[in-house]
Amino acid sequence: MIVHQIVSSPHKIDRDDFKHANNLTIASYDKDAQQYLENTPTTLESFDLGMKQWIDQTLTLTEQGACILEVGSGLQRDSSYMKNKGFKVLCSDASSELLSRLRAEGSEAIYFNVLEDHLDTKFDLIFANAVVPHFTMYDLAIALRNIRYHLQGGGIFSFSAKKGLGETWITEKGVSPRYTKYWSEDDLPRLLIASGYKILFKNSNPGHLPGHFWINIIAQKVG
Repeated sequence: MIVHQIVSSPHKIDRDDFKHANNLTIASYDKDAQQYLENTPTTLESFDLGMKQWIDQTLTLTEQGACILEVGSGLQRDSSYMKNKGFKVLCSDASSELLSRLRAEGSEAIYFNVLEDHLDTKFDLIFANAVVPHFTMYDLAIALRNIRYHLQGGGIFSFSAKKGLGETWITEKGVSPRYTKYWSEDDLPRLLIASGYKILFKNSNPGHLPGHFWINIIAQKVG
């Protein structure tokens, strides 16, 4: 098991910044959106097969015509894949800069911060790839409640998280520091069950950067 520590960076990170981790992370994406987009793979073929297996399984459990929300669409790689499979996807992002780029490319996209915002719509599927790592344990508990609120009865939350221990600030891809929380194979399912979900599917895969290991989960709203 890899233990991740707080990384050094040219930016001073105070311990109090962990209280505002999500806001600081969003600000980093706003500031360095171009670097992030340029240094992120644009196709699923760039990743281990485990990621595509997880996304395909998500779609297998989702009916055509379902109401799908993607949280943290970024470069809309995953939403484009789902759309090409015949699904309609509403993109969203909490980074105003990434959102403006999504809209400029013709994507139907809304601003949505899953820790703060409430929409009128209920969704059959909420999909979030590489978003959960930016939440502290406290923030993830909030996000799970809000996602559950936005799901239809029996709706699905499909997401990925980074595997490991601890928390850190990353500066990968030339982007300013972003908060990252790591999870064990057991702790994440326990939190999901306590938050009103049941696990339908779980796998893992290495990422495209050294030292990256991902846990991919499909969870269903219960009750």
